[in-house]
Amino acid sequence: MQLKQIPNILSICRIGFSGMLLLFSGNSIPFLIIYLLAGITDVADGYIARKYGWTSHTGALLDSLADAIFFLCIMLIVWLNYKTVITDNLFWLILILTFKLCSLITGIIRFRKIVSIHTIANKVIGLLLFFSIPLILFSIPGFFIKVIFIICLLPAIEEFFIILFCKELNLNRKSIFSK
Repeated sequence: MQLKQIPNILSICRIGFSGMLLLFSGNSIPFLIIYLLAGITDVADGYIARKYGWTSHTGALLDSLADAIFFLCIMLIVWLNYKTVITDNLFWLILILTFKLCSLITGIIRFRKIVSIHTIANKVIGLLLFFSIPLILFSIPGFFIKVIFIICLLPAIEEFFIILFCKELNLNRKSIFSK
């Protein structure tokens, strides 16, 4: 194994941890441990890749794939165990997913590939969502969940506009205001 593959291996581990979360969704301690491991691999893969110059297009796509699978597994767990979180916020969820789908389609049309921009807002929202899920397990009030959904909409809109209007594709663009 080459050391430069470590970030990709961590992304693959996150995919495995995501699947394991489905198995342990009813058992809070193992779930939280696996959830924490998934979060650590998410932070570690990008940090290590950037620190040692081991970034690659494949690594960025693998990271985005792992993020998407993690998100889908968490949404499935929330749907199966906490349906009201989804049903009470369906409008916001559909709006977020619509912008994500528009970004996906626009990226494929404009750049002939799946595009996921690693903006600061996307990273902040990822962190917010990461800490929000355990709070849902401990019954966070519905108002705060709605605020989280609304806040999550902003990076989805930003990413769509970056993909729609950027002249050159930069997967590591920090925001709509940078190049």
